[in-house]
Amino acid sequence: MYSALLAAVMPALSRLTPSRFWQIHQESLQVMTSAPEPEAARFGRLQRILRHAVETVPFYRERFCGTGLTPDNIQSFADLAKLPPLTKADLRASFPDGITSSAQLHKPWRMSNTSGTVERVSIIHDFQKRDSDRAASLTALRLATGYRLGMSYMTLPPNICRSVCGAAETESPSLGAFLWTHLRNGTWKDSETHSDLRGIIENQILYRHTQLPSYWPDKLVQPPEVLEECLGRIDSAAPHTLKGLPVYLYLLAEYILRTRRRAPKVSGAIMPMGSSITPLMKRMVEEAFGVPVAEDYGSAEMAAIASECRFRNGHHPLMPFYHVEIEKDGRPARPGELGRVLVTDLVNMAMPMIRYEIGDAAMVLPGECQCGFKGLRFEVRGRWQECLTGQDGRIISSDEFTDSILSEPGVLLFQLHMLPRSRYELQIVPRADMMPNLERVEARVHEVLDPCVGRLKVTLARNLRPEATGKFRFIKQAANLSAVTKDVHAASA
Repeated sequence: MYSALLAAVMPALSRLTPSRFWQIHQESLQVMTSAPEPEAARFGRLQRILRHAVETVPFYRERFCGTGLTPDNIQSFADLAKLPPLTKADLRASFPDGITSSAQLHKPWRMSNTSGTVERVSIIHDFQKRDSDRAASLTALRLATGYRLGMSYMTLPPNICRSVCGAAETESPSLGAFLWTHLRNGTWKDSETHSDLRGIIENQILYRHTQLPSYWPDKLVQPPEVLEECLGRIDSAAPHTLKGLPVYLYLLAEYILRTRRRAPKVSGAIMPMGSSITPLMKRMVEEAFGVPVAEDYGSAEMAAIASECRFRNGHHPLMPFYHVEIEKDGRPARPGELGRVLVTDLVNMAMPMIRYEIGDAAMVLPGECQCGFKGLRFEVRGRWQECLTGQDGRIISSDEFTDSILSEPGVLLFQLHMLPRSRYELQIVPRADMMPNLERVEARVHEVLDPCVGRLKVTLARNLRPEATGKFRFIKQAANLSAVTKDVHAASA
């Protein structure tokens, strides 16, 4: 009833603000489910972005000149392949003046930084882009989990945030407490207070969002009482959608299955965030919680980019906002091939992102989805930089390697360190009820990676630490291993 009420009043409430978030969401949901947008209209948005980029952004003016192209040479989405990908190195070298538009459209602009699993970059979004990002995120939630505004929504945070988006030691303040604090302190007129207030209203009234304290700030393996507290709070909130980093969801699932504990109440779906969830982890989470794992795909640079539908048969790009390519050796990847994800943002005029190499590895899926979606479908398989070369020369995704090690009895967690001169160190955290056979694990690594692996050292560890952002990398390269990455890229060619 609450969701129905919000849906009824949102059009009227939207007229009180400059935001078109609700209208954009409704339109994008229709495009993704029942009324596909004509290709000509979508291509028109691409042409607008290309012309705007060449006319107002120095980086793209130089790039088009350097390739001998003009926007008029791009006659279809397939023609985008004539342009080199936009890399993170390009962004860092050109930021801010070289990569942002001199037209200053759709102000105010806002800068944000990516969390940086491997590399951090700074991004500028205009007001129109931020509006579209909110709409895209809600559309992805709806497609993947059936979530509607007003349903209970809970997240397990990966790192320390401000009061609006979460906290490490304390939860977000209630709306009443927030207002009383700023009235008492005389800060209720500050622009920062207004921004935080909008965020709290959105989180607590529209999304009914609960963000738990971080239970994994310094180490991943936690004692039973910590896991019980986390599971108890999930159970008390009984969210429709529970969202968290895959490794957090996996550790909770492993504890539930190992102890045969009753699962906390989640009525809709579990949703991983921040990185891809491996097939093994996905199966464990679904078995432990008794609800499906529903996936979307996005990044800090662009928000939600793609989403599964109710059939959970691969990611569908959010067509009103993005054009997605999976590229292998400079051509579109074929079904079953692992390639790099390239994304073109069709909205952001402040900092156009055209064929942005986001850093992920994905596999194209064959055929059409049962929902009738006719565009590209794909599965994300981890970070491209963390791909490995198998003994048969094929590229092995980090997700595939992760599952091969986690499937060994007694292995709870691991981290593979790729060191200089073909040296590798594998740290393994054992399960609470079983010790792993280190010789079997070492044999498994050699089975998958030979002859790539030179010297391999396998050791037991009591615990493993996440990155500063809270994310965890199962495969970690040394800072000076650019040659290893080049070898992996060369093997894919």
